[in-house]
Amino acid sequence: MAFTVLGIGLQAVMAMTSEALKIFNDIPGLIGYTSLALLLITIPIIRNCALWLSKISYEYFHVHILVFTPIIRISAGKSLVLQASAGVIAIGTAILIALFYHKLINAKSIIYNAGKL
Repeated sequence: MAFTVLGIGLQAVMAMTSEALKIFNDIPGLIGYTSLALLLITIPIIRNCALWLSKISYEYFHVHILVFTPIIRISAGKSLVLQASAGVIAIGTAILIALFYHKLINAKSIIYNAGKL
């Protein structure tokens, strides 16, 4: 817990106090956010979500920009609530498309591999 607070706090102080120190705030941020991730992963619901998302992470990587860009551009310049809502919608939509993409890839590989047996 101490590494989390120290790392994230040091990163924030370095970023807000000096332009010169802003260049070096990556290492404290890495330590702080890694520590936070290690603490959060011990919570069962977060662990289950992380394990489930890891199954479609490759597909999510491929589709997220294609989904995010139009949704975020539509909400640009609007109210903060609308922008936050658009972000949530973009993430949800990208996950749904990644799930579809995952099923499509697995179905194709099953068909492909069945022909080789």
